[in-house]
Amino acid sequence: MGLLGDARVASRVRVAVSYTLGPLGLRGLAAASVGLVMALAVLMAELRLQQAASSGLLGGAIGAVLGVFAALLVTIGDLAHG
Repeated sequence: MGLLGDARVASRVRVAVSYTLGPLGLRGLAAASVGLVMALAVLMAELRLQQAASSGLLGGAIGAVLGVFAALLVTIGDLAHG
């Protein structure tokens, strides 16, 4: 099927799910448009990631995990003192 076929299927699924669930309180064509925009954003990210070096991806993933952990610690600290 290849990358293009997978992307088409995934895009159609995202549009259908958005149409059905109605994100952000939208209905019908507006909700499907949001799904299409999300599908295009994911596709562009996938194309960009294919060109990235594995060391850069690993560094980005580690940075993201550490950032989420730091945000969790700050949130826990605020809850303990608030």
